[in-house]
Amino acid sequence: MRGDTFDLMEDLYGMGDPEEEYTVVLSDTEETVRELWPEIAAVAENLMERGRLEGDEVSRIIERAREQRERGG
Repeated sequence: MRGDTFDLMEDLYGMGDPEEEYTVVLSDTEETVRELWPEIAAVAENLMERGRLEGDEVSRIIERAREQRERGG
């Protein structure tokens, strides 16, 4: 994920006027959130239940959500 963030920052610094690029960034963001929604929801549900999560717990939750999605669940 860090690489994705780094790439995003490089892209943002290379862009022109942010207002002109807003629709592109919004569209890309919406697409990414839709794609990752099962993982986002799984982390949020666990966080609401427990109140706090450690990094390794978040990683395991994300992996389980991805495995379920890949199996069609």
